[in-house]
Amino acid sequence: MKVSISGIDGFIGSALTKALATSTGFELIDQPLFKHSLDDATRLKQDAADCDVIVHLAAKTFVPDSFTNPYLFYKNNIDTTLSILELCRVRNIKLIYLSSYVYGQPQYFPIDEMHPVADFNPYAQSKLLGEQLCVGYARYFNVHYSIVRPFNIYGKNQPAHFLVSKILSMATEGHIQLEDPRPKRDYVHVDDVADAIIRIMQHNEFNGNVFNVCSGQSVSIQEIVEAAITMQSHDVKVTYSNVQRPNEILDTIGDNQQAFKAFQWKPTHNVIQDILTNEIDH
Repeated sequence: MKVSISGIDGFIGSALTKALATSTGFELIDQPLFKHSLDDATRLKQDAADCDVIVHLAAKTFVPDSFTNPYLFYKNNIDTTLSILELCRVRNIKLIYLSSYVYGQPQYFPIDEMHPVADFNPYAQSKLLGEQLCVGYARYFNVHYSIVRPFNIYGKNQPAHFLVSKILSMATEGHIQLEDPRPKRDYVHVDDVADAIIRIMQHNEFNGNVFNVCSGQSVSIQEIVEAAITMQSHDVKVTYSNVQRPNEILDTIGDNQQAFKAFQWKPTHNVIQDILTNEIDH
């Protein structure tokens, strides 16, 4: 199976590239255009190399940026997805679309794929719009796709401004400064996300299914802070401003049974254990 990845040099793309190299039956097709012309559907249709599957990871993901520069944020995430879908339509290529946590305030736990979705910030809305484009291209143009909804991703080489990496870095420096210790999240390791994507391709799951990729457990910011402090040989000062973000979600617990039933996926990592065994770079 010939596979191309948009966002191949990013956090998830790098992990997926490494995982594909140790999996049989896959050939990674280099697409230089994906690094420069993802918003140019015409050029992609003319010049992109042939492949069987595209894993669409390229997107702006830092939520604060979606508030400070919404136009470029929306334009990037929507235009690139539309261009990739158009390439899939013309070349008869299958698609794996990486979405996100798009459920808003939980109405019940654990949160399964049938839970109502909600665009609780511009980033989540851009991902939901991408999902709707996938549905439209499948309905009207017979594009075969699968959607992955990862919850809070962490792992080695994650950009420093994301929460787990940020806490570990501040702990090393001796002073952790955060807003609110209460929020709890369902954390999933980037390698487990890569494994889920590979299993979708191996089991030919391109029938429009949506899969949560999550741990099924929630961990608080306070617990992550305590684990990070445990790993230090020096004292660490902890300061909370006790400022709650607008539309803050205080807890998320995902249901990953659909992925297990479809292709026997289950998480192999635990965020606290990974911190305590020094398995995360910072």
